[in-house]
Amino acid sequence: MKDVPLSPTVLAFVLLIISNCFMTLAWYGHL
Repeated sequence: MKDVPLSPTVLAFVLLIISNCFMTLAWYGHL
């Protein structure tokens, strides 16, 4: 996995997943 360079698409996809999980946890936290 380390031999594979991070392409902008993959980086954006990972960032989207992380931000989505973070917002979900924050939403449940407010509930």
